[in-house]
Amino acid sequence: MHAQLAAGLALSAVLLGGCATTPQSRIEKNPTAFAALTPEQQERVRGGGVGVGFDEAAVRFALGEPDRVIERETAEGITQSWVYYSLVSGFDNSGYCAPRFPYYGAAFYCEPSRPSQYEEHTRVVFKDGKVVSVDRAKK
Repeated sequence: MHAQLAAGLALSAVLLGGCATTPQSRIEKNPTAFAALTPEQQERVRGGGVGVGFDEAAVRFALGEPDRVIERETAEGITQSWVYYSLVSGFDNSGYCAPRFPYYGAAFYCEPSRPSQYEEHTRVVFKDGKVVSVDRAKK
């Protein structure tokens, strides 16, 4: 049973690891669209950066597909935010144990610690298909 679980987890890690792409690999998939960007945009995209005025294709080259898309409607119009997360390892939530009282007497219920969490690192806001703002988390 444990061997099957370990094999399944190893296979999942390999498959999920294969999903990660880089700006260079995304550029190689569609060099024609990349060539249509301005030289300044191409330079930023190669480094994984985005800026005001970029279109959705340029952002996809630089950052990939967003982890979450949020649409916002205000009096000024509709904006769309693309949110990107990263896995922060080493987050230590020590867990907890609490008493509970089942039918046969006292017992303890323990919640295990979680070794990692996701944290937002970039938020790109679009209006009319163009980037109007970029928020980056400071480390």
